[in-house]
Amino acid sequence: MNVKKLVLARKGIVVGVTAGGALALIAVGVVAAGGPSDTSGQVAANLPTALTTANHSKVGRRHHALDRRGTEGKVTDITAQTLTIKTARNITMSYGLTSTTAYREAGSSISSSAITDGDVVLVRTARSSTVATMVRVVPPSVVGDITSINGSTITIANQFGLVRTIDISQSTTYSEAKMSIQEGALAVGDHIIAVGTVTANGEVLDASRIVLSPATYAGTVTSVTSGAITLRRFDGSTVTIDTGSGTTYRMGKSTATASAVSVGERIVARGTVSNSGTMDAISVWILRTHAHSQSTNSAPASPAVV
Repeated sequence: MNVKKLVLARKGIVVGVTAGGALALIAVGVVAAGGPSDTSGQVAANLPTALTTANHSKVGRRHHALDRRGTEGKVTDITAQTLTIKTARNITMSYGLTSTTAYREAGSSISSSAITDGDVVLVRTARSSTVATMVRVVPPSVVGDITSINGSTITIANQFGLVRTIDISQSTTYSEAKMSIQEGALAVGDHIIAVGTVTANGEVLDASRIVLSPATYAGTVTSVTSGAITLRRFDGSTVTIDTGSGTTYRMGKSTATASAVSVGERIVARGTVSNSGTMDAISVWILRTHAHSQSTNSAPASPAVV
């Protein structure tokens, strides 16, 4: 099969080819104009009609189809018949609304009038359809490691160093591993997910719920020794991950062993982090098999963390 390669301006994958080598579908990428194999016109010509409508870009619509949960974005306009959102990739998408479209928030049914411009929603459709079957309001949330606790204010920082402020109150609930815990169980260094509402100035999250979860390190393996992995995170920092007999390993959907981790692999490790920043790993997920991708020159089956 003679398959032409594309130069992508962003991360992208070819998800289908015809027998003659013509491109059939493209996802999560934009063809770079003027590239050595620039066939953007051919791509549009070979895309199904459902992917080239005015309301759905050929890139964005296919991205939605690849996401089984639906498409998440911020509401830019909503009427009785139409919902328009803008995704995190700055793609505008429109959906039809009908009398059978369901609307939900925090596990309960709501009316369409409860959704307003600026809300973040998750939209689901039937396959190859642009009519929404369900629209779910996604509550604002922040994720990161606690850097300070001062009375009713918690400060966190994510893996890229972005700092966020969380306000807590008597109504804030706390949990770990689906079990209720007390506010006092939180400590500096803990990895948390806070859900709530954003204040008017957009700078503080008023937390209704805080979930204590294992910390997460993601990046590229730079060295492996017995009992330790050195990782270069995506922000450029280097961390050490201690492993042991209690550490579990996975590659894609399959169980793996410690020997599957090698230099060049992209991994996600979860565990507890000490004051020095070293992680005691509970689990390690191998996102990309370096040797395999070198030998086959193909995209990995598992999603990449960005």
